[in-house]
Amino acid sequence: MMGIIFGRPYDNLYTEQYEIELLKVLDEEGLSYLPVITRMDFGHTCPTFTLPYGRLAEINCIGRTFSILESGVA
Repeated sequence: MMGIIFGRPYDNLYTEQYEIELLKVLDEEGLSYLPVITRMDFGHTCPTFTLPYGRLAEINCIGRTFSILESGVA
């Protein structure tokens, strides 16, 4: 199954409004069934972590965790 992770807005500005709008878009696009994590520290945030492209990752909805399952380098 797929899921979506979203970085948090820079300086945590308008975080709640941002999440409300994200949920509206997911609903409008018929994607409300997907696991979603918000407020992640990647992208244009500080602090930030790097997400490797094309690597297997897991959203554990029960444990409320996100894990990168493969090495970030090939």
